[in-house]
Amino acid sequence: MGFVMEGLDAETYDRKYDDKALVRRIGRYFRPKLPMMIFVASMILLNAIMDTVLPIVLARSIDSLSLDFTTQAAVTLSAAILVSGGMSWLFNYFRQSYTARAVSDVVLNLREDVFDFRAGHVVLR
Repeated sequence: MGFVMEGLDAETYDRKYDDKALVRRIGRYFRPKLPMMIFVASMILLNAIMDTVLPIVLARSIDSLSLDFTTQAAVTLSAAILVSGGMSWLFNYFRQSYTARAVSDVVLNLREDVFDFRAGHVVLR
């Protein structure tokens, strides 16, 4: 399997960019998507909180049910589990949906900049 990477050596005409320059360039494409990315970050945080709350609620509820089992306590436990799981799923859905939108918009902008069809020729930036 050594032949897979054969011929992929650096060429003399290859461009060399440092990480800082590349992050700056991609940052320009994500700048218009900043509100959406802040929303995605908040969904990540809320999803993590819900995923943390669920085992804690389960453990404490099982402890309290083992001491004093009532129908009301069992219904409350079931509702708490359902709400926590549902909110976790909902936050994850929004995170994935808005991440896909932001990334696809950035990829489209990159493609449009690389192949500028409006000018009738290819522009490499």
